[in-house]
Amino acid sequence: MTRASHAASSDIRPTGIVHESLRREFGDQTTERRRRADRRFPHRLPCQVRVYDTAQREWVTRSAQMVNISATGLAVQVGMVVPIGSRVETVIPRPETEAWRVSGTVTRTQRVLAGTFEIGIRASKIEVPSVE
Repeated sequence: MTRASHAASSDIRPTGIVHESLRREFGDQTTERRRRADRRFPHRLPCQVRVYDTAQREWVTRSAQMVNISATGLAVQVGMVVPIGSRVETVIPRPETEAWRVSGTVTRTQRVLAGTFEIGIRASKIEVPSVE
């Protein structure tokens, strides 16, 4: 199975293979109130987050929960503080296809529960299996 890569930038619109894969997988679940240029698809899925620790100069892997995804990034909840600007890689297992992979930079972090933080990730690369 081949992969399609999507390089995110500030002028990305929710089109192409990534957006179509999201629509096919999660449906169009946005409400008028939450409409934005890049639609977020709310969906909770377990995932793995790898964060580059600049102090230790190594990658740290944690289990996480995806909260939503769009054509330009995603939000996940993870049990560690992840500073804004950190490089991250997220692997989202899919039951019937290869895992989705999202690489990017943390743009926001917010404590949601004791010891749990929601981070927003601006994607620099999104890899989804191509549908053949």
